[in-house]
Amino acid sequence: MTDHDSETVAVDAFLLTRQWQESPSGNRLIFWFTSTRGPLRLVLEQQESVAFFPTAQESRLRNLLADLSNWRVGTTSLADFAGNPVSAIYFKSQRQLFAARDRLSNKQFHLLEADVKPTDRFLMERFLNSAARLQGRAKGAAGYLDIEQARLTPVQVRPNLKAVSLDIETDMTASQLYSIALYSDQHSIVLMRDEGEDELVAESDTDSLSLQFFESEKRLLEALVKTLESIDPDVVMGWNVVNFDLRCLQEFADAHKVALNLGRNNEPVNWRQSRDGNDRYYALVPGRVVLDGIDLMRSATYQFENFSLEYVSGQLLDRGKLIDDVDQRGAEISELFHTDKAALARYNLEDCRLVWDIFTLEKLLDFAVERSLLTGLELDRSGGSVAAIDFLYLPHLHRQGFVAPALEQLESSNISPGGYV
Repeated sequence: MTDHDSETVAVDAFLLTRQWQESPSGNRLIFWFTSTRGPLRLVLEQQESVAFFPTAQESRLRNLLADLSNWRVGTTSLADFAGNPVSAIYFKSQRQLFAARDRLSNKQFHLLEADVKPTDRFLMERFLNSAARLQGRAKGAAGYLDIEQARLTPVQVRPNLKAVSLDIETDMTASQLYSIALYSDQHSIVLMRDEGEDELVAESDTDSLSLQFFESEKRLLEALVKTLESIDPDVVMGWNVVNFDLRCLQEFADAHKVALNLGRNNEPVNWRQSRDGNDRYYALVPGRVVLDGIDLMRSATYQFENFSLEYVSGQLLDRGKLIDDVDQRGAEISELFHTDKAALARYNLEDCRLVWDIFTLEKLLDFAVERSLLTGLELDRSGGSVAAIDFLYLPHLHRQGFVAPALEQLESSNISPGGYV
């Protein structure tokens, strides 16, 4: 099928990533799936964000939001828990909904269900817990199918996800990028910086290792983008992979003006910083799920004395990093980069293999898939028990004619922020 051809399809698929983009015409919802037909993308244009409020308070709401635009009120057949009729308020963007919510909250006027993401609301109202049958027109694109005019229905899917383990090596201050390793059951690749060297193949203890040299950090980063596009994984796994490996790669890419387009369709990494004011980041790579071994094991209630890769691999695999002197590891990595690049490549790749083997031994990917199918939460979501209950509970609540109260309206003294699912 060419880029200009299309066909009618009905394909069962598993949801990888979900996101929304804002435009003057409304939210643009973007869903990436994996299926037996390969990657699928579903884009929905002009979607509104919605919340609810007591119908009797409409005049007050209109007065409080009089100077805001791009919103409208709609009637519903729903009621709050006190039996009072509620109306819906629609916005062209989630940002506008949040702005209105905050303004109203300051006046002790609380919108109902105002914290539900538009992507989640689309899925939950159709009872889609990360798996769906997509019926529509499929149009060929570069490495995936675009699904248009789609009808989505629930289905049972157990995906066969294509994964790769990623790890980088830097100097002790993470100011120089030395190498990037990628490992799977089909790939053993190390990309390394070294001026003037040609590509070579080195033999590790157990596998053929493809060691490729590049003259600069910029060329190394560009090679990563091309290599990941070629492998085309559904899942990128690692150890502290978001807040170290990907974050460092983004900083190096920004410094060298390289587009770190690691997503499908050559999409960039989307970053979000924790609202807690710390240095924790969240990364969304469109069409690919980034799974961090530490977060995933904590979500699965594993308990270790510490969650360093060295310690966890020693406990589970009875082996660890190739450099076992923790205090001198940073200096030894730099020494290897300057004196024995093949040894550094083996060290870098072994870190990837340790992560891969932990995921395989403990069936962590299976755990993430099963949790997502049960709760509707994103595959990479850590924690989120309240969000999971919302996802499963709200659609049934709506079918019974009710909307959920705002957190500020709850009177229980045992309100919990939630925990791991």
